Amino acid sequence: MSQKEADLLVSRALALYLFCWVFSELSNIPVSLFSLAHHVSQRGVLAASDYFSDYDVLLLSLRIVRIVTLLGVAAWLYTCGLSTQRFFLQSRNAAAPPSAPEEASPTK
Repeated sequence: MSQKEADLLVSRALALYLFCWVFSELSNIPVSLFSLAHHVSQRGVLAASDYFSDYDVLLLSLRIVRIVTLLGVAAWLYTCGLSTQRFFLQSRNAAAPPSAPEEASPTK
């Protein structure tokens, strides 16, 4: 297996994991919307906000930010372009110890 094929395999596997994570986050959006609708309907749309409605809005906003971020990273990994390959190669090169330069042997 060549280096490019290994990078492609790893990046696609990570992208698949992130796509599954996005699906999990998407499946929780209806729960957040239901909770938010419950708190808004009790207080009314024009009423002052309370802790629980603000909390639900914050959770929903952060979930959407998380979904967009995960989708962006998953798309970047799935394409496995030059920047992705450099990212994986850089971490491998940093882990390898540097080779010592060969010293000239002294002659008498």
